[in-house]
Amino acid sequence: MIYQEVIFTKEECEKIISYKEVYTDLIWRSLEPAIDFENRRIDHHTHTKGGKKFGKFFNVWDIQNDSNTLWVFERLLKWFNSVSNITIDIEGAKKIRGGSLHKYSKGDLFQKHMDLVIGHENRRWNLGIQLNEEYNGGEYICYNNDNEILISPKTGTVVAYDSTTYHEIKEITAGERYSLVICATTDIIIEKKYLL
Repeated sequence: MIYQEVIFTKEECEKIISYKEVYTDLIWRSLEPAIDFENRRIDHHTHTKGGKKFGKFFNVWDIQNDSNTLWVFERLLKWFNSVSNITIDIEGAKKIRGGSLHKYSKGDLFQKHMDLVIGHENRRWNLGIQLNEEYNGGEYICYNNDNEILISPKTGTVVAYDSTTYHEIKEITAGERYSLVICATTDIIIEKKYLL
C-alpha cells in the first residue's frame, strides 16, 4: 500500500529545508547504486574504488532528531499511524536517529531501487516529505505490483510505503528538488504482524 497526503505547509517545508544550515554535516550519496553481487547488497552510500569516490553524487544532510526537529518526526508518524492503522510508538519518535534531507540538482536522479537491503534489515516503512515544487523533471515514482504510482510533487505532500517497494526519482531537468526521508523501523512498530 502507498499512502500520500499534504500535511505540511509551505512555510513548514521551508523551515525543514533551512535545517541544512543548522545540521551542516553534508554527506555525498551516490546516484548510481554500487551493487555487490556476492553479498547481494545495493549500497548508495559508499560508491568508492581504491578509497576514492566515483560516479555521480547528490547532496544529503543528516537532520538530527532533537528538540528543534522532533515536531517533524512526531507529525509524520502520527499521520502514518492514522492512515495505515499500523500502531506506531509515537513516543518512539524520539528513538529515530534523524532523517536525511536530500537535494537533487539539474541532471540528478536516483535509479529504481528498494530500501530493505543488507545492512538495513530493520527498515519496514519509508516515510518522506516533498519540501518544494520549484523544479522540472524529478518525478517520484513508486512501483506497486508493476503499476507505476506517481507521488504528488505538491509542497508538503507526505508519502509512506513499505521498504520492499521499488521507487525512483527521475532526472531533474531544471531547478532543485528537496525532500526529507526517514524510515519507520522495527523498534517503533508495535504491531508485530506488520513486520515484513
